[in-house]
Amino acid sequence: MEKSGLSPRTVRYIHTIISRALRDAKKQRLVKVNVASEADPPTAKVADEANPEMQTWAAEDLFRFLEFTKGDRYEPAWTFLATTGMRRGEALGLRWTDLDLEAKRPTATIRRAAIAISHRREKGKTKTGKSRLIELDARTVDALKSWKARQGEERLMVGPGYKNDEKLIFTLPSGIGYHPERFSREFERKQATYNRLHPTTPLPRLRLHDLRHTWATLALQAGIHPKIVSERLGHTKIAITLDLYSHVIPGMQSEAAEQVSAMIFGA
Repeated sequence: MEKSGLSPRTVRYIHTIISRALRDAKKQRLVKVNVASEADPPTAKVADEANPEMQTWAAEDLFRFLEFTKGDRYEPAWTFLATTGMRRGEALGLRWTDLDLEAKRPTATIRRAAIAISHRREKGKTKTGKSRLIELDARTVDALKSWKARQGEERLMVGPGYKNDEKLIFTLPSGIGYHPERFSREFERKQATYNRLHPTTPLPRLRLHDLRHTWATLALQAGIHPKIVSERLGHTKIAITLDLYSHVIPGMQSEAAEQVSAMIFGA
C-alpha cells in the first residue's frame, strides 16, 4: 500500500511560508491573529530524520544505467533529468512550447510542475513559484528531437483518441502525461532489473530525485561555480546549494589550494 500525505520536511516548509505570510498580514492589519503560530509543525530534527539520505552515482554509473535503458519508454525522460538537474515535476510539466531547440544556445523555460495529489496527476507551480531558464547541451537536444519524432509517430498511430492538448513533452503513447509517482517507480524497477542482470557489478540504489543530486555533484566536481549550479537547480539562495552539497566542497578546496599554489610557486 502506498504512503499518503506529505513528508515532515514538506509540512514544515509549508508551515514556514504560511506563518511568514500571516505575520506580514498581521503587521498590515489584514488579519488579527497569526493562526499558524498555534500550529504544531514537525521539528527540524524530525524533518531531517525523516528525509532520506542523499545518494549519488558516479558518472560511469549513470552512463551504465542510461546505456542499459536505451529503447525504454522512460529513458529519454531519465536522460533529460540526468543532464539538466531538474526536479521530477518540472520535467513532467514541460511543454514543447517551453523549449527553444533551434537557438544558438538551446534552452528550456521551467514555468510549472506536474504534481501528485491523492495519487492523481495535477498541475502545479514550481517549488519557488518562479520560472527559470536553463541552457541545454547538444546531446540532450538531439535526444529531445528524436523523442519528438517518436511522439509524432505515436500520435498518428493513435489517431483521434490521442490526448495531448497541453503539448506535454513526456507522455504515454495515448498522449497523457506521465504520472509522477508511477514515473518514479519505473525508475526504481529498472534499477532492480539492472542489478539482477549484473550481480557482480550492481548499481547503488537511487531515488529518482537523486538524479538531480547526481547532476549537482558532478557539476561541482567538474569545477562549475556553485552560483551557476544554484541557479540551474532553482535554489533561492546559493547557501542552500552549498549546504546540500557540502560533501563535495572539501575536494574542491584541495584542488583550489593546489592550483593557487602552482600559480604562486610554479607547477
